Parts: sequence; C-alpha cells; structure tokens
Amino acid sequence: VDYEDYSQYQDDSQMGLGNNGDQNIHYDKDIEVRTPEDLLKFVLPGDSGFVCSYCAKVFPNKRDVRNHLESIHFPNYFTYSCEQCGKEFKSLNSRNIHMTRNHNKPKKIASMF
Repeated sequence: VDYEDYSQYQDDSQMGLGNNGDQNIHYDKDIEVRTPEDLLKFVLPGDSGFVCSYCAKVFPNKRDVRNHLESIHFPNYFTYSCEQCGKEFKSLNSRNIHMTRNHNKPKKIASMF
C-alpha cells in the first residue's frame, strides 16, 4: 500500500466520548493510528451494521465505516498514490474511484476485513 503517515498531526480535540441515543460509545485516546489498517480499531459491531466509535454513526459494512473514519475523523493522515499516473489522493476511496474512472482498473489491496 502506498501511503504516507501523517498521524503526528492528529487533532486530540476529536478524542473522547461519542453518543448514540442512550448508548455511549467510548474509544481509547491512546490508540495509535499509524497505518490505514489502524482505522479498523475504531469500528465496532452493531445491531444493524457497524458503528463508528467516534460519532456512533452506523454503516452497513466495515468498508463504509473505514471510509467515513478516514474522511471525517482522520482527514489528511494518509496519502495514496496512483501507480498509473502518480496522482496523490487523501483517501483510499478517492484513489480507487480515480483508478476505476481513469485507468479502468481498481487497485487491489489486501483485505482489511
């Protein structure tokens, strides 16, 4: 996976307690995010899908929660390069969309799920 680690720029104000109605979702401030795979540490199983432990938003699958975490709670942590043209992207999803639209071949990566 081509990415750069920008985790040293993490905004600590985002860490703390999420709320989902009566259910509190707590996450550990000490969890390190060094690789994109580390984002899955913030994905929790829920009754009707998977839950973002930051904001308690529910998604139908882990991939969608991971994309949400990267774009909303950890923006600019990582960059991904297109192997075809070298263009850089701030999320894996953006890079994959670019690959499909421009090079008609999505970048295969090892499954994180």
